[in-house]
Amino acid sequence: MHCDECFEADEFFQHHTAASLANVVDPPETLPLAFLTEQAFRFMLPALVRMLAKDPQASDVLMLIENRLHILLGEEAAALHDALYALYESRQSDFHDGFYSYETLWRILDRLDARM
Repeated sequence: MHCDECFEADEFFQHHTAASLANVVDPPETLPLAFLTEQAFRFMLPALVRMLAKDPQASDVLMLIENRLHILLGEEAAALHDALYALYESRQSDFHDGFYSYETLWRILDRLDARM
């Protein structure tokens, strides 16, 4: 049993994979993403990075990733590290223009650097 909001989020995610989520034109608000299980979050992480590639100013997605860094396994953290550095190198100005995007990105990268 779910409340209406949780039911909608559950329905949304039952119809998506990591590949299809990145192609969603109108993604859900990030709050439902925060309730994904650890396994589901790790499964959807590539889609979240692809969402950032489309919109580096999506500080809410960055904050969601930042709040879940502790659950990433070594290889996942390393892959995220490399992907975010590459994304920043290719879209620097977009990150600088975003609301908190630049600051959040560098907090994430600093934490990932410390794990390396």
